[in-house]
Amino acid sequence: GDSLTAWSADCSDCKEGESSIGVQAEDPFYVKCMRLTQADYGIHQCFSVLLQSSVDGSEFVDRFTMKGFQVTRQVCSPYIPLDFLEFNCGGRDNGCFQSVSLGTCPFAGQACRNNVCICEGRTTVEEARVAGLQCGEFDDGCGSPLSLGDCPVFGEICVEGNQCKGEALAAYHWRLVCQSGAIDRWWG
Repeated sequence: GDSLTAWSADCSDCKEGESSIGVQAEDPFYVKCMRLTQADYGIHQCFSVLLQSSVDGSEFVDRFTMKGFQVTRQVCSPYIPLDFLEFNCGGRDNGCFQSVSLGTCPFAGQACRNNVCICEGRTTVEEARVAGLQCGEFDDGCGSPLSLGDCPVFGEICVEGNQCKGEALAAYHWRLVCQSGAIDRWWG
């Protein structure tokens, strides 16, 4: 850009976030290096300058913050995780000689390979049964549900932990209990 371009805020006692300067382009681009020259006096400078980007001009994403009073500041603007939409784990060079973390894989059966979560440990229904799971749905370790079905015994229900338990209202024997000291009896 033009190093002689000057800009001054409309407000004289600007509140936080009240003044900004921007550029709109016809094609998307990255800002990787930024030089900011401010007035010689600290009272006319902005102490904290936030670089933001937007796709539509209405919702902005915070990218980088420069802090401190200086007449001229030149900084590298690092890439952020949103710049790596095709990747979802691990770390990448942020363009400023540091690394940006893209996070970890969300499921136990996934591994991060070349910054992409790959399913390497999908659990099968047979393995789940060997591990003691009996019914219901469970995660296969890679984000997909697998079903073990209903409990095979009549009257049992599937409870937490994918276990079959006797339903509270289903029973083979019933009785009434006198609680005034008489002996309990089975009634048919």
